[in-house]
Amino acid sequence: FIRIFLIGYSAVPQLWMDVLSVFAVLSVFVGVWGMLKQKRLTRFMGYSGIAQMGFIMFGVVSAGSLGHNQAIQSFGFGS
Repeated sequence: FIRIFLIGYSAVPQLWMDVLSVFAVLSVFVGVWGMLKQKRLTRFMGYSGIAQMGFIMFGVVSAGSLGHNQAIQSFGFGS
């Protein structure tokens, strides 16, 4: 996914980084807010997964600012 994202959408990187930044923040807030209100463990874990995807998107956004080669290496996919 990282290679496809960074190579395929390299023509408009700032637009995609802004969009992913907004989705990352929303995902973390929705996940944590929903998680705090749950009493069932399964729903609690579901909202926790939503929040975790937000944190992963933060990593993708920050790696996108490094450039293609460093971003691939930072995720452990390159040599």
